[in-house]
Amino acid sequence: MKNLRKVGAGFLVFIFTMNLVNPVNATSVEPVYVNPPVEEIKQLITETANKHNIPPEIMKAIAFNETAYKQFDDAGQPIISPDGGIGMMQVTPDNIDTDLLVDEQKLKTDIAYNIEIAAQVLNKKWSTSFLPQINGGERNVLENWYFAVMAYNGLAKQNDPNFHPDTAYQSKIYKRLGGHSFIVQEHDYFLFPKFDINYKEGSSIMAFPEKDYKTNVMTSSQQMYNVGDTVYINGRDGVVNFREGSITGSPTKQLSHNTELTITGAPIETEYRENDYVYYPVATTDEVEGYVASAYLTPEPGKLFEFPDLLGYRTEITYLAERKIINGYTDGTFGPDQTVSRTQAVVMILRTLGVDYQNSNAPDPGFTDVSPATNEYKAIAEAVSLGFISGKENNTFDPAGKLTRGQMAKILVKAFELTGESDKTFTDVAAPTDDSDGHWAYDYISTLAANKITTGYPNGTFLPQADISRQHFALFIYRYLN
Repeated sequence: MKNLRKVGAGFLVFIFTMNLVNPVNATSVEPVYVNPPVEEIKQLITETANKHNIPPEIMKAIAFNETAYKQFDDAGQPIISPDGGIGMMQVTPDNIDTDLLVDEQKLKTDIAYNIEIAAQVLNKKWSTSFLPQINGGERNVLENWYFAVMAYNGLAKQNDPNFHPDTAYQSKIYKRLGGHSFIVQEHDYFLFPKFDINYKEGSSIMAFPEKDYKTNVMTSSQQMYNVGDTVYINGRDGVVNFREGSITGSPTKQLSHNTELTITGAPIETEYRENDYVYYPVATTDEVEGYVASAYLTPEPGKLFEFPDLLGYRTEITYLAERKIINGYTDGTFGPDQTVSRTQAVVMILRTLGVDYQNSNAPDPGFTDVSPATNEYKAIAEAVSLGFISGKENNTFDPAGKLTRGQMAKILVKAFELTGESDKTFTDVAAPTDDSDGHWAYDYISTLAANKITTGYPNGTFLPQADISRQHFALFIYRYLN
C-alpha cells in the first residue's frame, strides 16, 4: 500500500508500508520514505529561510554539508548521525541550548518541520549575546552569519579557525556558499579577519573577548529579493545571459554590467544538487521579461576592476581589488611594475588580515620620522604593535622607502605567521653553513617557498635585493590567501 504524507506546502514524501496477507501472523515493517526532488527541497529551504530573514544561501550550504539535501537514507529511513543529529539539517535535540520545544518524531519524518526548526535554531544562535558581531550585524550580509553558523555546529575547539582554518564547520559552509551559490568560480571567495578566541582553563569551549569585527567586503544575499525590487547586473564575468520563456531556454540577449532590472516574481530553483543559486524572473526597463541567475544580481550598481595596464596576474590582482586589499591609481591604472613602499606594504597586509587599523589604539611606534601627522600613521603603529614590521638601525621607519623582495619575505612570514622549510634553493640566496650564516633572509624565503607563495625566477634566482613590484606583491598575497 502506498500512502502520501504531506510535509509542507506543495511537498510530498512517499511512504511505503507493507503488511502480510495472513492476519494471524501479520507483522509490519518500518515505513520506507523517499526524498522529494532536489529542486523542491531547495525551494522549501529558500521559503523557510526568507520567512525567518535568513539568507537562503546559508541554509542551503548547511543542508548540503550535513546530508547533501537528504532527509532519508538509501534504505528509506530518517538520517540520524552517531551524535544524534536528525534529518536533513542534522538538528540535535539534546544539544539545543535554547528554549525551543522540539517534536523528535516530526524531526525524523517531516522535512518541512526539520528545516523550520533548523531555521529557528540558527536564529537563536544569531541572537546569542556572547557571540561576536560582524559589520554591525545586518542580516542580509552573508559574512555577518559567520559566528551563528559556527555555533549551529558547536563552539568546540574543532571549529576554531585559528587551529583548523580549512576544516572548521563554518569554513566548510562558506566554501560551499562561495562556489555553489556561484558567487565566484576561480578561488575561495570569503575573507575573514583573524578572530580573538580563547578558552577558560580546563574547558574546550570557545570564549570571545572581542565582540565586534569588520570584513573588507560585505556581500549581500542574492536570494532575498522581493517582487518590485530594483537590481543591477554584476558583469564580473562579462555579459550575462538573459532567458525569455524559461530558465532552461536558450539565452535571447546578453546584459552588460550595471543593467537595471526589476524583480517580477519568486525565485526558481534548479534541479541540480550542485547549484545553490536561483533564477529570478525580471523585467528590463523597456519591459522585456525573462530570467537571470541570482549570482549576477546586486542591489546597487557596482564598479568593475578592469585595469587597462595589466598584462599578467589579472585574476589575482582583480581578486584583491574586489576585496579592497589593493587599489589602483586615480587614472584607472594599476601600475603593475611600480615599486611598493614600506607604508603601502603595511596597509595591504593589515587589510589582508582584516585589521581595522583606522580605529587602532596602538601606541606610538617611536620612530623619529613618524608622527600622528604621517600618512597612514595608525597603520604603521598597528603593524609595529602586531610585531610584523620594525624600524631601521637609526630608529627611523622610512615610510616612503622602497621594499626589497628579501624584506618582503620577512614581513609576510611574520605577518601571516608562516612556518616550514623548503628544499628549494635559489642561486643568489646563500644557505647557512658551518662557516657562514648565509643570506640574512634565507629562512624567510625558504618558508615562503615551503608555503608555495614564491617559486623564484626561471633562472633559479630570487633577487632578494631587488625592489618588490606591485604586481608581485599582489601575487604573493593572493597565493597566501588561496
